[in-house]
Amino acid sequence: MNSYERTYRAGRAVCAWVELVAWVGVFFGAIAAISGFMSDGLASLFSSSLVQQETPFLLRIMFAVPGLLVVWGGLRTIMDVQQTKASIDTAEMTREMLTLARAFSKNVERPRASVPPSAHPLQIRPGDRIKIYKGKEIKKEANGVSVDGVVFPNILEAERYISDLRSK
Repeated sequence: MNSYERTYRAGRAVCAWVELVAWVGVFFGAIAAISGFMSDGLASLFSSSLVQQETPFLLRIMFAVPGLLVVWGGLRTIMDVQQTKASIDTAEMTREMLTLARAFSKNVERPRASVPPSAHPLQIRPGDRIKIYKGKEIKKEANGVSVDGVVFPNILEAERYISDLRSK
């Protein structure tokens, strides 16, 4: 198998750094979410008495939300980094395929024409069909072209005649 060359070193280095920072963010965000849920946080400020009370569940969830948002942002960043890495890999593989295709095409013999080109252009005889225009056949005649037996000096006149028939 051919050797595979990895390029885009700067892009790969930036991806590795951003992914590391994102994983650190996920870790600290999870710690913040857990500690926000477990602690009273700012609950003592909302308390009307100085007596310690159980923190309501909804308030605990509110204290965990910032940490959960950091976790979500970190995971989203990791997903974006992995998508960027996949794009870099796709660019490298495309370059490799192009290199292989060029090498292969140099080794393949080109097909040769089996019939030599004619020295004389194609001869159209009277009665031969030249083309079909809007469903009508235009034929070659000795003194021009014809459509349904009506003779015209050139193809444009025959096409105009067919168009007029269609519009009626």
